[in-house]
Amino acid sequence: MIQWMDADPTGGWGDEDLPAERHSQGDGEATLAAGGGWDMEDDIELSPDLQVSGTVEVVFEQSLKGISVPQRWTNSSKYAIDHVYAGSFESTARLLYDQIGVVSIEPFRQLFLAAYLKSRASFTALPNLPALPFYPMRNTKEAAPAVGNPLSDLVQKLQGCFQLTTKGDFPEAVDKFQSLLLSIPLTFVENKSDLTFIQELVILCREYILGLQMELYRLKKNPVDEHAMEYDEQNPFSVCAVTYKPIYRGKPEVKCPFCRATFMPQFEGSLCVVCTVAEVGKEDVLGLRISPIQFR
Repeated sequence: MIQWMDADPTGGWGDEDLPAERHSQGDGEATLAAGGGWDMEDDIELSPDLQVSGTVEVVFEQSLKGISVPQRWTNSSKYAIDHVYAGSFESTARLLYDQIGVVSIEPFRQLFLAAYLKSRASFTALPNLPALPFYPMRNTKEAAPAVGNPLSDLVQKLQGCFQLTTKGDFPEAVDKFQSLLLSIPLTFVENKSDLTFIQELVILCREYILGLQMELYRLKKNPVDEHAMEYDEQNPFSVCAVTYKPIYRGKPEVKCPFCRATFMPQFEGSLCVVCTVAEVGKEDVLGLRISPIQFR
């Protein structure tokens, strides 16, 4: 059975309920009756070992902000795709200009955005807290993003280009081949066989784009099978990507620094009509850089 304790009618405990040494004394302030206490005005004697002489200088050093993961990617990498994954499109444009003479970055817009969206993930550490970013890394030895398997993506795009060509949808096929060509500078491969495949893919895309553009031009000018072309089949030549006229071996010509399409000299400095991004005739370029093999 529960028994209730009697409380003081005023709402507090009575004096008789308090320990003797805690009874109120004098002006009502609680003191330690048995052991006594000290007044706030009394000085406290310190041991000589605890005495401090002179002044004490307190130094506060503010911690510096660390370098973000994307910033480390741009600081250490010479590959365009790493800069795209870091969201540094300006430095990507500089790399592409130095490597393959890119002067029009707009055609890369969708490729940049698609790659950037794959560069990071996020996870929730604790409930009710904002999600934290997570950056997949290529390996543990270098500050570089994981870029997946670019060759499988390129092969899949190439198959789509072939299907459009087979169906006779030449305008769409040209667009898809050009998109595939622009995907090549935004890849990374580590072995020689993959690098060779990429280099051959550039040539394949260039030839298909040029051939399809010539076919579209022929259909517009003369929608029949016959088409007169000025060339000597006994003399090796290249076809100007603008005029579609032959440029015989030994004759003056200029090339696109990226896709290596050939042009007559009067088109030097113009925008390549095959890849749509590089400056025709620009020679002071490093060349496409997508593999560490190229830096050895």
